[in-house]
Amino acid sequence: MYGLQFNFTATNVTGPKIAGQLDFSSMLYEAVAKEKGEKLPPGQSQWFRNIPPAMWSPTPTKPSVLSCSDPGVPLMDLRFYNSSLGLIGVGWWEMWGFGDLYGHGETGLDHLLHRAEHAVHENRRAVVLGACAFELPPDAAAGDLYRVTLGRPSATSDGVGAPGSSVLIATPTSGYLTNGGFHAERDVTVGQEKYIVGDVAPFRWLNAGDFGNQYLLNDDVMQVFGCAVFNLSPVDPATGFPSDPPYYSDLRDAMDAGAYSAPPPPMATTFQTPVSHPAASTMSVRRSFC
Repeated sequence: MYGLQFNFTATNVTGPKIAGQLDFSSMLYEAVAKEKGEKLPPGQSQWFRNIPPAMWSPTPTKPSVLSCSDPGVPLMDLRFYNSSLGLIGVGWWEMWGFGDLYGHGETGLDHLLHRAEHAVHENRRAVVLGACAFELPPDAAAGDLYRVTLGRPSATSDGVGAPGSSVLIATPTSGYLTNGGFHAERDVTVGQEKYIVGDVAPFRWLNAGDFGNQYLLNDDVMQVFGCAVFNLSPVDPATGFPSDPPYYSDLRDAMDAGAYSAPPPPMATTFQTPVSHPAASTMSVRRSFC
């Protein structure tokens, strides 16, 4: 695949209507040379860098994504948000033979997906594309239900869009409340999860309850140190901060225990959901909190 796009919606089932902040953070990575690298997995020599949802554009009509590893490449943000509809649109666009968004213009995005060691679920043979977030209304109560849905995924296999290049991507929804595995629709129940500030390792996912082990140890310190000092992930134009870990996630909040010089964008209560791409692209939800 060279181009991939989909939408994500969050709607109320029993609670008050969603009308707050929305966010999507990419978790796609490509293998690159050391001088362009952003992350080096422990015990490995191969560097990786993030592939943001963007396209090359010399005259961007939307905010540009700043890549710390390649700041001279103009990448236009390919996300849009509609808070009143609870809608997020996401896309990665690259052309055959070019390598502006990711550096393997004759390989395709799907070949790169499986190179990011930390983003691959080996037991599911699926790759996490990224994390979506939505802000819960301030009057949402414990037990309220919200439905998150992955919709209208579309991709091309040739980087051009020639006849026959469309890639079939399934979004199964039947049985999502009872069956395990990856499905394109899930219900989120509002509840509460607590965490110890600074306790961020081991990492399992971005929500409270999905990271940490109830102990403050050196592995926690090193995670915070790496995020604060060696964070080379692309700068999110929506927040002005590095995109990894996602700005509105509990994981980032757990790392950020000190004072800040300026107030962040308003988004206090969120829910992060991973968007996955196995052979057919679907979505999985881990945990809810308020």
